[in-house]
Formats: sequence, C-alpha cells, structure tokens
Amino acid sequence: MKGWLKLHRQSLDSTMFQNANLWQVWCFCLMRANHKPTRIIWNGRENIMETGQFITGRFEGAKACRMKPSTFRDQLVRLKSLQSLDIKSDNRNSLITVIAQVRR
Repeated sequence: MKGWLKLHRQSLDSTMFQNANLWQVWCFCLMRANHKPTRIIWNGRENIMETGQFITGRFEGAKACRMKPSTFRDQLVRLKSLQSLDIKSDNRNSLITVIAQVRR
C-alpha cells in the first residue's frame, strides 16, 4: 500500500482518540480503505470496491492491530454506531466502508 493520509489536529478532541483501541482500529480502517475504485472477486462475483472500502475479517484485522478478535470486532461495531463505518458481513469476512470523518 502506497500513499499517505491526512489527519486533522481536531482529531485529538474526538471520542475515538480517547479510546486507544478505537483509535487504532479507526486508523487501521483509514489506512486500508481504497483510494480509488478497484475490481475484485467477492462472494464468487466480480464487484467494484469503491473509494473508502476494503475487505477484512476479524482475525486478520485483530492480527494487524495486535488485539483479540473480539476486541477488534467490538471496535468495528462501535465505529458503526458512531456512523463512521458501514459494515456488510458474511460468514467469512466483511466489506467495510468509511463513511464519515472523526466526530467530537
């Protein structure tokens, strides 16, 4: 993965920044999200993964973030409740869509 992303200093005042696990998962999502549309095969069909989307599983994400799978999943659910992510899951993995910026 190449490129960079920009964080605003206001992020320091956000709810996400106050929780280390939540902030780590949020940054993981930002860094994994596509920066341009990409063709992929998912669930046996060709799809276009749009800007801001990526596919992960709780075990893969937990390993990358060095946390328990249940903790990783809980943080994803919390980000969804904060309306920062949309999650579409099947029995093996999830399509994550970053839909909002950090909120205070």
